[in-house]
Amino acid sequence: MGPFADILESIFTPQIIITLLGALLIYSWFFRGGSNAVGPNQWSAAQRQVAYEEIWRHEESELWNWLEDRVALDRVHSSVAGKRINIEDEPQIRLQPKDMKEREMDEAIRITEEKLQVLKQKVGKERVRSKTKSPKEEQT
Repeated sequence: MGPFADILESIFTPQIIITLLGALLIYSWFFRGGSNAVGPNQWSAAQRQVAYEEIWRHEESELWNWLEDRVALDRVHSSVAGKRINIEDEPQIRLQPKDMKEREMDEAIRITEEKLQVLKQKVGKERVRSKTKSPKEEQT
């Protein structure tokens, strides 16, 4: 290996290596191909921001759909009963399904509260950014 290493050492001097690296750098600047964004790691900042906002819109719409479903269920239940339902007055109304355990119910409540908190924070940030307030906030 000694003679072979001596030959390589004489060919690859520091000046040659620096010149080779410089040529590769210049080549990569001028001849880089069009960026075909394939995955999130190769997206530009603008593309990444659009993707995050799309994810947020999807999550927000899912939350609103979930909330509307719950309100609709309450309305259907109250219309079937023919009166306004007051949970405190009627202890026979069960809040949890029979197959849902208490721990699952607590987890569902915690997740719902977290989603609502995130929604409140997002709306608050949007109001601060646009410097608009809701009519109720302007009255106070």
